Amino acid sequence: MNPSKRNVLDLSKALESLLVTRYPVQLPSEYRYAHLSLALIDAIYSLGAKYESTRATVLRYAQNAGLKPFRVSVDEWPAVSDQQPLSDLLTMHRQRGLENMLSDVYQNRQRTSAHASSITKAEAVFQAAEVLEAHHVNVFQDIPGIMGNPSFEADFRTVRGQGPGTGLSYFWMLTGSEDHIKADRMVIRYLEATTGLRRLSGDDAKRLMEAAAALLCPRFPTLTLRQMDYIIWEYQRSVDAQR
Repeated sequence: MNPSKRNVLDLSKALESLLVTRYPVQLPSEYRYAHLSLALIDAIYSLGAKYESTRATVLRYAQNAGLKPFRVSVDEWPAVSDQQPLSDLLTMHRQRGLENMLSDVYQNRQRTSAHASSITKAEAVFQAAEVLEAHHVNVFQDIPGIMGNPSFEADFRTVRGQGPGTGLSYFWMLTGSEDHIKADRMVIRYLEATTGLRRLSGDDAKRLMEAAAALLCPRFPTLTLRQMDYIIWEYQRSVDAQR
């Protein structure tokens, strides 16, 4: 879908009204994870779940692994020596086994979908970590080597529940990308409500937001897609909570 000028203008006006009181945008703590494992767990567990549940799951893993979960800066990764290598996450899974990870570490038995063939999100975390390991990713500093790599993205999408690409886009955001959005139900709901469009795909949503960002840039010069995604999500969550 190619959005019309009216669609883009409607969205930019709606976003402008949000930005008046939210710019410059302050991203929350999940964008300051100190370890790649925490970003991966969040990206997997957040799909189709309430964020409070996801945050608690991430923090339980951090506690079990003896990790300080957050770094100081949104813009700078911790030194490699200060990070838990992703291989440690894989080792924990292999040593403890799935049932222990489910009951004692994550304490979260959510599945990737309601489909009979779905797997637990804990299994999806392990499989996604194996994909990252196969592509030589162990810490944040390894991320630039795989971002936009078609081979990696194809492999990541073979993990059950990751086919649509929403989780991967969010993983990029959590590891520092300003150029991705998480086109989940909150974001799609907002975009459809403000533009009148229906059945938007993730690609449709990103095109709309990129076009709106171009109109907003003169007034909000440091605004990024990641920041737009967050203020939309935050606003829509508050609207839904009042219903």
